[in-house]
Amino acid sequence: MENDNQHSTTPKQSLSAIQLVGLLFVATIGGAYGIEEGVQTGGGLGLTLGVLIAPWVWGLPTAMIISELATSLPSNAGPVLWISKVAPTFVTFCFVVFTTIANVVDNSIYPNLLVSYFTAPSSNGVSSASLPPIFIKIISISAAAILNIISIDAVGVFGTGFMFLTIGPFILMFLMRVGFMGDLSSLLRNHVPEQISWGKFIPILTWNVAGIDSVGNIVEEIKEPQRVLFPSLVTVIVLSQVTYVLPVVAALTIPGNTPQSWVNGSWVGFAEDVGGEYLRIYMQFAGMLSSFGFLTTLLCTTSRALQGIAAMGFAPMFQHLGSLHPTYRTPANAIITNALITLVVSSATDFVFLVEVGQLLYMTRLLAVFLSALLIRMKYPSLHRPFSVPGRLTGILLAVGLPTIYSLFSMLVTLQNNPLVASMFALLSVMTVFLSLSVGWTVGFKNIDLLAAVSVPSPTQSPLDVLKGSPKRDCDLK
Repeated sequence: MENDNQHSTTPKQSLSAIQLVGLLFVATIGGAYGIEEGVQTGGGLGLTLGVLIAPWVWGLPTAMIISELATSLPSNAGPVLWISKVAPTFVTFCFVVFTTIANVVDNSIYPNLLVSYFTAPSSNGVSSASLPPIFIKIISISAAAILNIISIDAVGVFGTGFMFLTIGPFILMFLMRVGFMGDLSSLLRNHVPEQISWGKFIPILTWNVAGIDSVGNIVEEIKEPQRVLFPSLVTVIVLSQVTYVLPVVAALTIPGNTPQSWVNGSWVGFAEDVGGEYLRIYMQFAGMLSSFGFLTTLLCTTSRALQGIAAMGFAPMFQHLGSLHPTYRTPANAIITNALITLVVSSATDFVFLVEVGQLLYMTRLLAVFLSALLIRMKYPSLHRPFSVPGRLTGILLAVGLPTIYSLFSMLVTLQNNPLVASMFALLSVMTVFLSLSVGWTVGFKNIDLLAAVSVPSPTQSPLDVLKGSPKRDCDLK
């Protein structure tokens, strides 16, 4: 009976390295779709420099930290479990609520992006779309939910094929315009707006290279995560730079292209200017597919986060969200709930506002993860780490310090330049504390089992056995 129960709550390891790269590509990049607002607010030069610098200053250290945590404590509960090892239960529950809110905001971005490409006009300003936006959102969210319920294999295979299909029109654009680039430095310098809108530029830039931490919510379903996780994350970082820089530079060579030409869906018109009607159709289809891919993979990772949170016992009235489908062994209840909430929020807000709010929430969560990585390293020095940030204490301090500085700078710029976004961020933060106190008062945090969702990764001794005991206890998991 115990084995049957473990089988019903433990996901199967089915994601290969190439499937993982494909899934992460979809979850973090998905083509240059959505980068348009970044060119409009920061110019071609600003965006190019940002895309070339930010992934290494911020993304690479983050990849190291996530790889260490995910392989040391391999649970789909991900960051929630990591925080719970070094924080009081109330703080952990605040993080749970905050994570749930952040996931809802992030998921809701992509139905709006999909609509912008479905209704995108051609270069002459004519749109052929006829369906109301709400119908487009219902159809896309339902399809993404069904795909997730069937199997994470389906999502991984879809992500791999999608990765090549969605970058196709950008490759064609670059090849068609490479002979028109001339002096590249002059081209970029001449494409700078009169005034950079830092409050919008920084969130768009960060959003377009964010999301690699989501691997923490699918680590139980990766084959040999200790071997493939970090190389896969680095591969995605490199792909992000190629995917964004080359098509942006190609589009800048189009006569009459200015920062004001760049709005969501502009790639459709740019493709027509470069390659005619057929390339326009391909770009429009790929843009919708990209948005759908983002939506599908985020439902995949955030639903598993929701399932892991529910299984940890934080909210007994929602424990049904922690169960897996008896046939597909996927968190069907969490996926359906997640999809319904995404539909409601995406229908009530717009793309840019969601990105700005979402990045504030995302950076706050990352700061908590960075702190937990440092504290776990100090508190549990004997924990078996299949992947470890090199350099001992100095290495982990640098890995935590660089992205922390970047995250704080990004948050400060956004808060100073967007009063409405700052107000929403403050409201959601207060809501987090209020909901956490309410649950703690009615349920009692002492009834929460922080380790309920965690599967044992070692045939000899689990990393969690170390965490349950003394922080200074020696262990050998080899």
